[in-house]
Amino acid sequence: MLSDLSESHALVGRTRELGALRRALDQGEASRVQVAGLPGVGKTRLICRAAADFRALYHRAPPLPDQQQRAALARTLRQGLPDAAPEPTASDLPSWSELFAALVTSAPEGRPLVLVVDDAHRWEEA
Repeated sequence: MLSDLSESHALVGRTRELGALRRALDQGEASRVQVAGLPGVGKTRLICRAAADFRALYHRAPPLPDQQQRAALARTLRQGLPDAAPEPTASDLPSWSELFAALVTSAPEGRPLVLVVDDAHRWEEA
């Protein structure tokens, strides 16, 4: 799905932003990059294009309460990194810390891993 988002349309006039994102991703150490802007300006396409040369997982945060947010992220991690997170159950959902720890420990050695979270503001709203 990440490749579908990054290749379906050309980016116009985003060379500077794309370069800045790629430099941030090339650093090879854990970090967080936030891309903000008005709806529909191409934020998702831009970050997916920048992440296209990396092992990347794409997750769209649904507009749901905290427990369902964590379950949705656990499903995304399991799809991309099967050993990253246990199958979420309603009675035993992993915490945010456990999910991100699983992501870090399951990342393949020597290959940068990028987690693209679309609509991440919903995590704060949950």
